[in-house]
Amino acid sequence: MKTRVMPLFSLALIVVALVFLGAGFFGGERTCYTQVDNSKVEQIEPDKGIIKLNGGMSYKYSLPAYTEDGAEANVVFGTERELTEGRYLKLQERPIQGVIGWQEVRFDELPPVVQEAYRR
Repeated sequence: MKTRVMPLFSLALIVVALVFLGAGFFGGERTCYTQVDNSKVEQIEPDKGIIKLNGGMSYKYSLPAYTEDGAEANVVFGTERELTEGRYLKLQERPIQGVIGWQEVRFDELPPVVQEAYRR
């Protein structure tokens, strides 16, 4: 009996772990909006090696942001170049991976609650 229980328990544990990892990598994506502030950028050394842990990025931004419903958030993401001061960005973010994509947007493309937050 014990010889059957352990493999089944191990299999169940692996399935549960895969479900949680999958949810972290593929689920729960949120959109945030931020304004570029180059006083909050840090130039980072590129990784030297086969595996580039920082994705080969040269700059790291740590900026305040707002979600689509106006909630405050903090975002950290890397870029290959310094971004244009004052521009607005739309960021796609996942729980484990962090920011997975961004694009520049105009102020009038921001959700109304985010526009209001930036007017304050």
